[in-house]
Amino acid sequence: AIPEEKNKTSSKEIHDFYGTNDFPIIFISNENNKYFINALNFLNQWKVDVVMTRCVIIAKYCLKQNLRVILETHITHQDPFINKLKNLKKYSHLLSIITERSDLRSILTREGTPREIIKLLPQGISNKKTPHLKKSELRKKLGLPCDEFIILYSGHLFLRKGIDIILQTAEKLPKIRFYILGG
Repeated sequence: AIPEEKNKTSSKEIHDFYGTNDFPIIFISNENNKYFINALNFLNQWKVDVVMTRCVIIAKYCLKQNLRVILETHITHQDPFINKLKNLKKYSHLLSIITERSDLRSILTREGTPREIIKLLPQGISNKKTPHLKKSELRKKLGLPCDEFIILYSGHLFLRKGIDIILQTAEKLPKIRFYILGG
């Protein structure tokens, strides 16, 4: 589901990007209540086999509707949704909870969620210590210019994340080298 106001991408462009038109696209308004209503109506209209979501509320609704669910979450033990997440263990059609947080996996298994459905998917950044290099040494090793000011953006390339602002800024600052890393 794509927020209508923030993303002017068409359904055709999205289908072209993924190389298929086997799935429907629903554009959702920016208002939270409308988001949930539209998302739930969408789920009721299309008879999907599995729902993958990052929203605990949508996951719970789908599980109550006997839909199979994969939930990706990054919540912490202080998050108000942790209790809702703990309560999902009672649904046998909860296929998986994907998280980067080993502490969350520990909390959920302690609360009775089967360990085998909790998939730990670590961040893409290594926690291993690397030898400290001077900026000039590192730039040389990476093939980057040593005498230019460099800005790196690393993250999702969505309008809601401000990628359009970064690109506009890069155009206005031609003496600064911008690198964009994301997907």
